[in-house]
Amino acid sequence: MKYINRVSINFLILLACLPGCARYYDWGSQHFKQADKRDINKDIVKSYSSTMVLYDGFQTVGLFDVLWYADPIRELYEQQVIDRYGKLPTTSKVQVAEGGATNQELPVDPSHAKELNFYVMLSLVDDIVRPLMSATNAEALWTPVLCVGESLHTATEVKKVTLEPELKRLFGPLDDRYRATYKVVFNRYDANNTDLAQQELTLYLQSARYKVAFTWVPTEGGGVRPLAPSAMEGTAALEPESEPSLID
Repeated sequence: MKYINRVSINFLILLACLPGCARYYDWGSQHFKQADKRDINKDIVKSYSSTMVLYDGFQTVGLFDVLWYADPIRELYEQQVIDRYGKLPTTSKVQVAEGGATNQELPVDPSHAKELNFYVMLSLVDDIVRPLMSATNAEALWTPVLCVGESLHTATEVKKVTLEPELKRLFGPLDDRYRATYKVVFNRYDANNTDLAQQELTLYLQSARYKVAFTWVPTEGGGVRPLAPSAMEGTAALEPESEPSLID
């Protein structure tokens, strides 16, 4: 017992002599078997996500994490599901190689072809008393509106959801116990049959007093890049010091 205690003490002293968390991690990685992790293209996730902390003076008004569930994000999500379960729990068809030998038809959700979907994670302010977000409920704290060019589009659906593990790995903080996530849906095509997903678009979150904006602009390579989130005059929007967290 004394020997074990002495070894433990020596081990703690050794750790204390290693400066910085990175040094602890490097030392542990060399001496303990590390779990293999599935790779995620974080550059794609960063292109379709945005984070904002909104202040009014010294008061925190809101904490927002927004993910545009565009086609590249959907493909990342579907690949994660396929890797984990061997199939997709939805409804269309996709060809998936199984074991590198035969192709198997697996279902895929086709709604992305006619919808624009966003996931918005909010801090739990007044969530017990009233909904945080709604397209029609005047009691809700925030109302989402999509702006494309000079046209404004109202959401066809706003609902509170629980993120699946594969989506949560792409989006949101590690600890979301005090956050609520809403799925916001818009029509992908306007009255002129224009694909809004190919345009510069801005998702506004508006309350009776505040208005915040998350904007994405197309790039030459066919992707998008997010602009810095902004707020109406009288409020202050701060981007996080670090990148939005991706769960590894």
